[in-house]
Amino acid sequence: LNSNQNSYLYITLVMAVDLFYHPRCTPCRAVMLTGRALDLILQLEYVDIDLQEQMKENFLKLNPQHTVPLINDEGFILSESRAIMCYLADKYCREDNRRLYPKDLQTRAMVDQRLNFDMCTLYERYTDYYFPVIYEKKRFDNEKKKRLDEAFKWLDMYLDRVNPWVAGDDMTLADLSIICTVSTVEALGYDLIPYPFVTKWFNMAKDEIPGYYEFNQPGVDEMKEFAKKYIEYKR
Repeated sequence: LNSNQNSYLYITLVMAVDLFYHPRCTPCRAVMLTGRALDLILQLEYVDIDLQEQMKENFLKLNPQHTVPLINDEGFILSESRAIMCYLADKYCREDNRRLYPKDLQTRAMVDQRLNFDMCTLYERYTDYYFPVIYEKKRFDNEKKKRLDEAFKWLDMYLDRVNPWVAGDDMTLADLSIICTVSTVEALGYDLIPYPFVTKWFNMAKDEIPGYYEFNQPGVDEMKEFAKKYIEYKR
């Protein structure tokens, strides 16, 4: 083994971070993809949100906000998926993989912008449109659908300007976060055809992102099955 291979083995064999997660949770899957991209072992701690395990005292001591994902990195506790992703990349990214979360100020700022776009716009509008139907048995709200359409239009414009990835020439944390949102929305019946650049990126990224079918697709399938009784699927 050369020195690079030794370094790789050291990272994959001894560095492990506890991740409290649920597979239906889109942000949890983004953290899992980040761990895979970093060759980092994540010790998965399943939290059954259907049984309200996140409300138990032992979990609330770790995270009073009672949300997943949550990590415990040798006593350092952190919640919020995008913060977790950035932390893990800063701490564990090898020098030959720095494009995942670049050090260059402007390049990193673009990645951060896309991460915040996902959190505050795309993911927020996805949950605002679908969650009342799935979890509260309400009817779809057409005005909320228009807001989700607007978010996908903006994502399509981003990908038209800088491609093939959402923040430029290279796959970054932003792609790992956004693909978890897009794949879930698409599985729930949302039509991506009106957004050609999103469609092209999505089809490419599924095969290019390490661990996509292992760490993201099962959660997407579980969410689709869970929501099936509330949503009429139209293909």
